[in-house]
Amino acid sequence: MGAFIAGSITVFNLKMAQFQFDTAELIGVSKCRADCCPGVGCGCRHTIAIHPTVAASATVGLLVRQGQAIRMNIIPAIYYLIMAYLLILGGLWGGYP
Repeated sequence: MGAFIAGSITVFNLKMAQFQFDTAELIGVSKCRADCCPGVGCGCRHTIAIHPTVAASATVGLLVRQGQAIRMNIIPAIYYLIMAYLLILGGLWGGYP
């Protein structure tokens, strides 16, 4: 969620990595698996962020349709977040090694 809001996985990792590792250790989950969670949020954010949408629209020649493209990506982004949440939750506390 933090990388989703911050918009940058690099900035999020620089600011929050130690907190993330300490929390993972405290609740008894793998540090590696806990570290993958912000990457998923940041990847999902790019489906509805303005700058990647503008860049993609400019590349294919749809310069005045960025708002429409972002609105069309809201539903897939929500689905992506829900499915990622369920998979990560299963991976963190499930039977995966």
